[in-house]
Amino acid sequence: MALPQTPSMAPPTPTDKELSFPQEPLIDLRHSDEEIKRGLGIPDEETQKAYNDAHRKALERLSSKGSFFKPVDESKLTEKGKADRQRVAEANRTPTQLEAILSRLDQTIKVNYRQQVLSFEIASVVVEKIYGLELSRKNKASWFTDEQREVLDNVIKYFIGDPQCPYALHKGLFVYGGYGPGKTFLFRAMQTLCKIAPIPDMQFDEVSTKTFVTAWKNHKESKDKKNDPVIKYSRNHLLLDDLGEEKQVIISYTNAENPIDELLSERYIAFDRFGQVTHVTSNLGQGDSETALEDQLVHLYGSRILDRFNDMFEVILLPGDSKRG
Repeated sequence: MALPQTPSMAPPTPTDKELSFPQEPLIDLRHSDEEIKRGLGIPDEETQKAYNDAHRKALERLSSKGSFFKPVDESKLTEKGKADRQRVAEANRTPTQLEAILSRLDQTIKVNYRQQVLSFEIASVVVEKIYGLELSRKNKASWFTDEQREVLDNVIKYFIGDPQCPYALHKGLFVYGGYGPGKTFLFRAMQTLCKIAPIPDMQFDEVSTKTFVTAWKNHKESKDKKNDPVIKYSRNHLLLDDLGEEKQVIISYTNAENPIDELLSERYIAFDRFGQVTHVTSNLGQGDSETALEDQLVHLYGSRILDRFNDMFEVILLPGDSKRG
Protein backbone atom coordinates (compact mmCIF):
# COMPACT_ATOMS: atom_id res chain seq x y z
CA MET A 1 0.00 0.00 0.00
CA ALA A 2 1.44 3.34 -1.08
CA LEU A 3 1.85 6.05 1.54
CA PRO A 4 0.26 9.46 0.85
CA GLN A 5 2.68 11.99 -0.55
CA THR A 6 3.64 14.97 1.56
CA PRO A 7 3.07 18.29 -0.27
CA SER A 8 6.30 19.80 -1.47
CA MET A 9 7.41 23.09 0.10
CA ALA A 10 9.51 23.96 -2.96
CA PRO A 11 8.36 26.84 -5.21
CA PRO A 12 6.42 25.74 -8.27
CA THR A 13 8.44 25.02 -11.37
CA PRO A 14 7.78 27.42 -14.25
CA THR A 15 6.00 25.92 -17.16
CA ASP A 16 7.68 25.61 -20.48
CA LYS A 17 5.15 27.98 -22.03
CA GLU A 18 6.11 31.59 -21.43
CA LEU A 19 3.44 34.07 -20.23
CA SER A 20 2.24 36.25 -23.07
CA PHE A 21 1.04 39.89 -22.99
CA PRO A 22 -1.00 41.68 -25.63
CA GLN A 23 1.22 43.47 -28.06
CA GLU A 24 -1.32 46.17 -28.91
CA PRO A 25 -2.42 48.93 -26.41
CA LEU A 26 -5.97 48.74 -24.97
CA ILE A 27 -6.76 52.20 -26.36
CA ASP A 28 -6.16 52.80 -29.98
CA LEU A 29 -3.86 55.80 -29.86
CA ARG A 30 -4.33 56.33 -33.54
CA HIS A 31 -7.71 58.10 -32.84
CA SER A 32 -7.76 61.88 -32.44
CA ASP A 33 -8.66 63.67 -29.19
CA GLU A 34 -12.02 64.68 -30.66
CA GLU A 35 -12.85 61.09 -31.53
CA ILE A 36 -11.90 59.90 -28.06
CA LYS A 37 -14.08 62.60 -26.37
CA ARG A 38 -16.96 61.76 -28.65
CA GLY A 39 -16.59 58.08 -27.81
CA LEU A 40 -16.68 58.89 -24.10
CA GLY A 41 -19.77 61.12 -24.45
CA ILE A 42 -17.98 64.40 -23.75
CA PRO A 43 -19.62 67.21 -25.76
CA ASP A 44 -17.53 69.46 -27.93
CA GLU A 45 -17.33 73.21 -27.30
CA GLU A 46 -20.17 74.09 -29.66
CA THR A 47 -22.53 71.51 -28.14
CA GLN A 48 -21.60 72.60 -24.59
CA LYS A 49 -22.25 76.25 -25.47
CA ALA A 50 -25.67 75.37 -26.91
CA TYR A 51 -26.53 73.47 -23.70
CA ASN A 52 -25.44 76.38 -21.51
CA ASP A 53 -27.54 78.82 -23.54
CA ALA A 54 -30.61 76.58 -23.28
CA HIS A 55 -30.13 76.21 -19.50
CA ARG A 56 -29.78 79.97 -19.04
CA LYS A 57 -32.93 80.69 -21.06
CA ALA A 58 -34.88 78.12 -19.03
CA LEU A 59 -33.84 79.81 -15.78
CA GLU A 60 -34.84 83.21 -17.15
CA ARG A 61 -38.28 81.89 -18.07
CA LEU A 62 -38.74 80.46 -14.57
CA SER A 63 -37.63 83.63 -12.82
CA SER A 64 -39.91 85.77 -14.96
CA LYS A 65 -42.93 83.78 -13.78
CA GLY A 66 -42.17 84.51 -10.12
CA SER A 67 -42.55 82.07 -7.22
CA PHE A 68 -44.50 78.85 -7.53
CA PHE A 69 -46.00 79.62 -4.10
CA LYS A 70 -48.78 82.13 -3.85
CA PRO A 71 -48.95 84.31 -0.71
CA VAL A 72 -51.70 83.48 1.77
CA ASP A 73 -54.53 85.97 1.92
CA GLU A 74 -54.79 86.60 5.69
CA SER A 75 -58.25 88.14 5.29
CA LYS A 76 -59.64 84.81 4.08
CA LEU A 77 -58.28 82.79 7.00
CA THR A 78 -60.48 81.67 9.87
CA GLU A 79 -59.50 82.56 13.43
CA LYS A 80 -58.25 79.01 13.90
CA GLY A 81 -56.21 79.28 10.70
CA LYS A 82 -54.61 82.50 11.90
CA ALA A 83 -53.83 80.93 15.29
CA ASP A 84 -52.32 77.86 13.62
CA ARG A 85 -50.09 79.99 11.39
CA GLN A 86 -48.94 82.02 14.41
CA ARG A 87 -48.18 78.88 16.42
CA VAL A 88 -46.21 77.28 13.57
CA ALA A 89 -44.28 80.51 12.97
CA GLU A 90 -43.30 80.75 16.64
CA ALA A 91 -42.41 77.05 16.87
CA ASN A 92 -40.16 77.10 13.81
CA ARG A 93 -38.46 80.38 14.57
CA THR A 94 -34.91 80.04 15.83
CA PRO A 95 -34.08 82.70 18.43
CA THR A 96 -31.04 84.81 17.83
CA GLN A 97 -28.06 84.54 20.15
CA LEU A 98 -29.00 87.83 21.82
CA GLU A 99 -32.60 86.71 22.38
CA ALA A 100 -31.40 83.43 23.90
CA ILE A 101 -29.06 85.26 26.28
CA LEU A 102 -31.75 87.76 27.31
CA SER A 103 -34.20 84.92 27.91
CA ARG A 104 -31.74 83.18 30.23
CA LEU A 105 -31.14 86.50 31.98
CA ASP A 106 -34.88 86.88 32.63
CA GLN A 107 -34.89 83.43 34.21
CA THR A 108 -31.85 84.22 36.35
CA ILE A 109 -32.83 87.64 37.69
CA LYS A 110 -36.44 87.65 38.79
CA VAL A 111 -38.19 91.00 38.86
CA ASN A 112 -41.16 91.20 41.18
CA TYR A 113 -43.74 92.70 38.84
CA ARG A 114 -47.00 92.71 40.76
CA GLN A 115 -50.39 92.91 39.16
CA GLN A 116 -53.61 93.67 40.98
CA VAL A 117 -55.39 90.37 41.57
CA LEU A 118 -58.50 91.60 43.39
CA SER A 119 -60.49 94.81 43.43
CA PHE A 120 -60.14 96.97 46.52
CA GLU A 121 -63.91 96.95 47.03
CA ILE A 122 -64.09 93.16 47.16
CA ALA A 123 -60.96 92.84 49.30
CA SER A 124 -62.29 95.41 51.80
CA VAL A 125 -65.53 93.47 52.29
CA VAL A 126 -63.60 90.22 52.76
CA VAL A 127 -61.21 91.77 55.30
CA GLU A 128 -64.07 93.33 57.27
CA LYS A 129 -65.69 89.90 57.38
CA ILE A 130 -62.43 88.37 58.63
CA TYR A 131 -62.12 91.03 61.33
CA GLY A 132 -65.75 90.60 62.32
CA LEU A 133 -65.49 86.83 62.67
CA GLU A 134 -62.23 86.99 64.64
CA LEU A 135 -63.51 89.70 66.99
CA SER A 136 -66.78 87.81 67.53
CA ARG A 137 -64.84 84.65 68.31
CA LYS A 138 -62.98 86.62 70.99
CA ASN A 139 -66.18 88.36 72.11
CA LYS A 140 -64.87 91.80 71.16
CA ALA A 141 -66.45 94.69 69.31
CA SER A 142 -64.98 96.51 66.33
CA TRP A 143 -62.60 99.26 67.43
CA PHE A 144 -61.31 101.01 64.30
CA THR A 145 -60.42 104.67 64.52
CA ASP A 146 -60.20 106.80 61.37
CA GLU A 147 -56.39 106.68 61.48
CA GLN A 148 -56.37 102.93 61.90
CA ARG A 149 -58.87 102.56 59.07
CA GLU A 150 -56.56 104.48 56.74
CA VAL A 151 -53.66 102.17 57.60
CA LEU A 152 -55.85 99.10 57.11
CA ASP A 153 -57.05 100.29 53.70
CA ASN A 154 -53.50 100.96 52.53
CA VAL A 155 -52.31 97.56 53.75
CA ILE A 156 -55.18 95.90 51.87
CA LYS A 157 -54.12 97.76 48.71
CA TYR A 158 -50.57 96.57 49.26
CA PHE A 159 -51.50 92.90 49.49
CA ILE A 160 -53.82 92.93 46.46
CA GLY A 161 -51.22 94.80 44.36
CA ASP A 162 -53.30 97.95 43.90
CA PRO A 163 -51.21 100.56 42.01
CA GLN A 164 -52.93 103.25 44.10
CA CYS A 165 -51.22 101.91 47.21
CA PRO A 166 -48.92 104.57 48.77
CA TYR A 167 -46.43 101.87 49.78
CA ALA A 168 -43.77 100.42 47.48
CA LEU A 169 -45.18 97.05 46.42
CA HIS A 170 -41.79 95.33 46.26
CA LYS A 171 -40.85 96.08 49.88
CA GLY A 172 -41.98 94.52 53.13
CA LEU A 173 -44.06 96.32 55.77
CA PHE A 174 -42.61 97.38 59.11
CA VAL A 175 -45.60 98.15 61.34
CA TYR A 176 -44.77 99.66 64.70
CA GLY A 177 -46.62 101.36 67.55
CA GLY A 178 -47.64 100.92 71.15
CA TYR A 179 -48.74 97.72 72.83
CA GLY A 180 -52.00 96.19 71.67
CA PRO A 181 -53.43 98.31 68.80
CA GLY A 182 -53.64 95.24 66.57
CA LYS A 183 -50.39 95.03 64.60
CA THR A 184 -50.16 91.24 64.60
CA PHE A 185 -53.94 90.97 64.16
CA LEU A 186 -53.64 93.12 61.02
CA PHE A 187 -51.10 90.78 59.42
CA ARG A 188 -53.04 87.65 60.34
CA ALA A 189 -56.11 89.11 58.66
CA MET A 190 -53.99 89.68 55.53
CA GLN A 191 -52.65 86.15 55.85
CA THR A 192 -56.22 84.82 55.82
CA LEU A 193 -57.10 87.03 52.84
CA CYS A 194 -54.12 85.69 50.87
CA LYS A 195 -55.12 82.10 51.60
CA ILE A 196 -58.83 82.31 50.76
CA ALA A 197 -58.79 84.80 47.85
CA PRO A 198 -56.26 83.32 47.03
CA ILE A 199 -53.17 85.48 46.52
CA PRO A 200 -50.42 82.82 46.61
CA ASP A 201 -47.57 85.19 45.73
CA MET A 202 -48.21 87.21 48.90
CA GLN A 203 -48.65 84.38 51.41
CA PHE A 204 -46.06 84.43 54.17
CA ASP A 205 -44.67 82.37 57.04
CA GLU A 206 -44.69 83.73 60.59
CA VAL A 207 -42.37 83.49 63.58
CA SER A 208 -42.01 85.58 66.71
CA THR A 209 -38.56 86.86 67.56
CA LYS A 210 -38.63 85.04 70.91
CA THR A 211 -39.46 81.72 69.23
CA PHE A 212 -36.74 82.24 66.65
CA VAL A 213 -34.06 83.09 69.24
CA THR A 214 -34.98 80.00 71.27
CA ALA A 215 -34.72 77.80 68.16
CA TRP A 216 -31.41 79.45 67.25
CA LYS A 217 -29.97 78.81 70.73
CA ASN A 218 -31.11 75.17 70.75
CA HIS A 219 -29.59 74.66 67.33
CA LYS A 220 -26.24 76.09 68.44
CA GLU A 221 -26.14 74.00 71.61
CA SER A 222 -27.05 70.76 69.83
CA LYS A 223 -24.40 71.26 67.13
CA ASP A 224 -27.03 69.97 64.72
CA LYS A 225 -26.02 71.05 61.23
CA LYS A 226 -29.54 70.37 60.03
CA ASN A 227 -32.65 72.33 60.95
CA ASP A 228 -30.82 75.65 61.13
CA PRO A 229 -33.56 78.22 61.90
CA VAL A 230 -31.66 80.93 60.02
CA ILE A 231 -31.82 78.86 56.85
CA LYS A 232 -35.41 77.82 57.53
CA TYR A 233 -36.65 81.40 57.90
CA SER A 234 -34.52 82.87 55.12
CA ARG A 235 -36.87 81.32 52.55
CA ASN A 236 -40.29 82.59 51.44
CA HIS A 237 -42.01 85.77 52.61
CA LEU A 238 -41.89 86.10 56.39
CA LEU A 239 -43.63 87.95 59.22
CA LEU A 240 -41.16 88.57 62.04
CA ASP A 241 -43.41 89.32 65.00
CA ASP A 242 -42.52 91.46 68.04
CA LEU A 243 -39.09 92.69 66.98
CA GLY A 244 -37.22 94.03 70.00
CA GLU A 245 -38.95 91.80 72.55
CA GLU A 246 -36.34 89.04 72.24
CA LYS A 247 -33.03 88.72 74.03
CA GLN A 248 -30.68 90.46 71.62
CA VAL A 249 -27.27 89.08 72.61
CA ILE A 250 -26.57 85.40 73.15
CA ILE A 251 -23.25 84.15 74.49
CA SER A 252 -22.22 81.18 72.33
CA TYR A 253 -18.86 79.62 73.16
CA THR A 254 -17.66 82.93 74.69
CA ASN A 255 -18.76 84.82 71.56
CA ALA A 256 -21.48 87.44 71.80
CA GLU A 257 -23.90 86.86 68.93
CA ASN A 258 -27.12 88.53 67.84
CA PRO A 259 -29.47 85.95 66.26
CA ILE A 260 -31.95 88.51 64.88
CA ASP A 261 -29.18 90.50 63.22
CA GLU A 262 -27.98 87.25 61.63
CA LEU A 263 -31.50 86.47 60.41
CA LEU A 264 -32.04 89.98 59.03
CA SER A 265 -28.77 89.70 57.12
CA GLU A 266 -30.02 86.52 55.44
CA ARG A 267 -33.44 88.07 54.86
CA TYR A 268 -31.77 91.02 53.13
CA ILE A 269 -29.95 88.65 50.77
CA ALA A 270 -33.23 86.86 50.02
CA PHE A 271 -34.88 90.21 49.35
CA ASP A 272 -32.06 91.54 47.18
CA ARG A 273 -31.61 88.40 45.08
CA PHE A 274 -35.02 86.78 44.98
CA GLY A 275 -37.55 89.44 46.01
CA GLN A 276 -38.54 87.67 49.24
CA VAL A 277 -40.08 90.29 51.51
CA THR A 278 -39.95 90.51 55.29
CA HIS A 279 -42.80 91.98 57.32
CA VAL A 280 -42.18 93.11 60.89
CA THR A 281 -44.29 94.11 63.86
CA SER A 282 -42.62 95.96 66.71
CA ASN A 283 -43.38 97.88 69.88
CA LEU A 284 -40.21 99.91 69.39
CA GLY A 285 -40.43 103.60 68.60
CA GLN A 286 -42.60 104.60 71.52
CA GLY A 287 -41.80 108.21 70.70
CA ASP A 288 -44.24 107.87 67.77
CA SER A 289 -41.62 108.93 65.24
CA GLU A 290 -39.34 107.16 62.78
CA THR A 291 -36.36 108.91 64.39
CA ALA A 292 -37.13 107.31 67.74
CA LEU A 293 -37.60 103.96 66.01
CA GLU A 294 -34.30 104.21 64.14
CA ASP A 295 -32.45 105.19 67.32
CA GLN A 296 -33.74 102.10 69.10
CA LEU A 297 -32.95 99.82 66.16
CA VAL A 298 -29.36 101.09 66.03
CA HIS A 299 -29.04 100.63 69.78
CA LEU A 300 -30.26 97.02 69.59
CA TYR A 301 -28.84 95.79 66.28
CA GLY A 302 -26.09 98.23 65.26
CA SER A 303 -25.88 100.94 62.61
CA ARG A 304 -25.60 98.44 59.76
CA ILE A 305 -29.30 97.66 60.09
CA LEU A 306 -30.33 101.12 58.84
CA ASP A 307 -29.03 100.54 55.31
CA ARG A 308 -30.99 97.29 55.04
CA PHE A 309 -33.91 98.87 56.86
CA ASN A 310 -34.45 101.58 54.24
CA ASP A 311 -34.12 99.11 51.35
CA MET A 312 -36.34 96.39 52.79
CA PHE A 313 -39.23 98.16 54.49
CA GLU A 314 -42.07 100.60 54.24
CA VAL A 315 -42.37 101.97 57.77
CA ILE A 316 -45.94 102.32 59.06
CA LEU A 317 -47.10 103.67 62.40
CA LEU A 318 -50.29 102.02 63.63
CA PRO A 319 -51.70 104.48 66.16
CA GLY A 320 -54.05 103.70 69.00
CA ASP A 321 -54.19 102.35 72.51
CA SER A 322 -54.20 98.72 73.52
CA LYS A 323 -57.36 96.77 72.68
CA ARG A 324 -56.29 93.69 74.61
CA GLY A 325 -58.22 92.42 77.53
